[in-house]
Amino acid sequence: MVARQTAMNVTEQRQELTSWVSAQTVDDLASWPFDATTVPLPERLGRYRIAGLIGAGGMGAVYQGSAEGFANPVAVKTLRKLSPTGLLGFKQEFRRTRALSHPNLVSLYELGQDCGTWFFSMELVRGESLLSFVWGGPAFPGAVSASERLTPLLPQLLYAVSYLHQNNVLHLDIKPSNILVTPAGAPKLLDFGLSEVEFSGESTEARGAFAGTPAYMAPEQLWGRHSKACDAYALGVTLFETVAGRLPLAAQLETLLTKQTKPAPKVRDLAPDTPEHLASVIDALLERVPDRRLTVEGARRALGVNAITSSTPPAHPSNCMVGREAEVQHLKH
Repeated sequence: MVARQTAMNVTEQRQELTSWVSAQTVDDLASWPFDATTVPLPERLGRYRIAGLIGAGGMGAVYQGSAEGFANPVAVKTLRKLSPTGLLGFKQEFRRTRALSHPNLVSLYELGQDCGTWFFSMELVRGESLLSFVWGGPAFPGAVSASERLTPLLPQLLYAVSYLHQNNVLHLDIKPSNILVTPAGAPKLLDFGLSEVEFSGESTEARGAFAGTPAYMAPEQLWGRHSKACDAYALGVTLFETVAGRLPLAAQLETLLTKQTKPAPKVRDLAPDTPEHLASVIDALLERVPDRRLTVEGARRALGVNAITSSTPPAHPSNCMVGREAEVQHLKH
């Protein structure tokens, strides 16, 4: 693939990118307002009674639900457009990622299907997106700038991503809308590890050549090269946007090509009040060449972040494809 990339001229790159874009839905390419009236609202999905629609995107719809006989509400996400091979891969990834336990990762509960509709249940996070919280939410004591509002969240975010990497899981879609901040001020990382991305070394060719949201994708992801460095770049874009109020490169489809040759601007050029130590980390995460890019672990060390240990995720009943009886007993009390 590297040789193929080198041989491609700009015209061929544009043609390939255009071909890919034409095969995607709007929701696959960027965040987009959805029309709630066009999304079906089932009464039930498996054991879950559906109370309302939370949101919808390219992967499926997310509902609020409850398991019969239990008080704890959950989020229930349906799956769209999965081939038999894709469904098999998703089942494998779900089982792997469900075993992960970290206070800043949303907890996964159960994978099942109802009349041909596949869905999974997960922890229902009450909160707002990272950008909404930093730019419009309640300020931390003494916080007067975006970087100061972001700073208390950074240790938890860095350790959540580091924890995924330590467990051989890539996220591949880190972005502000996949980070919710709870009323207590704790960030929760959503949608991790469920895009056929298990890896066993430093880099792997993913089964799907394009995974992620173009504005946050690392340059090498255009060529299907997925590694921990991709998550580092996406984290850098997320932090840049959070402190500067805009993306480092314009949120256009051709950004994927622009990233191949054009470096990201320095964050302090757009947000001069960003502390120098934080700015240097963001800039290093946005290094265009993967081998020269700062790692997530390197960012953690550079910012002096101490370890955050994992914790047992909120329990939930499950008697489908994934689950444990202990969870049922926990929720009955």
